[in-house]
Amino acid sequence: MNDSMKKSTLLNSDADLKKAAKALKKLDPLIAQVISKLPSPTYVRNKKDTPYNVLFSAIVHQQLNGVAAKTILQRVKDLDGGKKIPSPESFLKLSAPKLRKAGLSGNKTKALKDLAKKTLAGEVPTLKQMEKMSEIEIIEKLVAIHGIGPWTVDMLLIFFLGRADILPVGDYAVRVAVGRIHGMKETPTPKQVHELGKKWSPHRSVASIYLWRSLDAPKNKKDT
Repeated sequence: MNDSMKKSTLLNSDADLKKAAKALKKLDPLIAQVISKLPSPTYVRNKKDTPYNVLFSAIVHQQLNGVAAKTILQRVKDLDGGKKIPSPESFLKLSAPKLRKAGLSGNKTKALKDLAKKTLAGEVPTLKQMEKMSEIEIIEKLVAIHGIGPWTVDMLLIFFLGRADILPVGDYAVRVAVGRIHGMKETPTPKQVHELGKKWSPHRSVASIYLWRSLDAPKNKKDT
């Protein structure tokens, strides 16, 4: 998480990502090794959606692999025409049995219903409102929604709002990657990751992207 009440700078393109990666190399030799071994990733920022749709999809994806989540999300879309995520009004009209048949658990249905209700009540900030808010202000607003925790908000901050200094310390993959580059025998705690990641500020979002990618890379050249 970003400790500051100020907004971090924005990532909008591959060029921004490359610039941040170059800066990270100077900040930490360990993350520099990770960056040097990996091809430059493509940064995909979802600028054209809405907070409601982004959070809706994120809730569906929680604790599921990508294929399963995509299948369930499409089934939910099919309940409302099939082309897009049901609007808050439409989703609230869908019955629990229909949603359960589509593959949603009771807890996810509760979370999505709460998201829809709070969106209609104006309690979920719009994109324009979020762009003027600090990370902490956004987190405080969104974790009030049932089923949305810091991890989900971190994903929105990085890939929807393009905030450049977010370190999702609760993400297990990030923790594993941090432990690996530091040669730790046990996976570090979120608190440890937070402390170790301070040196990467103000580019912690890009550090996170490289940490995720490092887990998919061969451990050494002999593995290629």
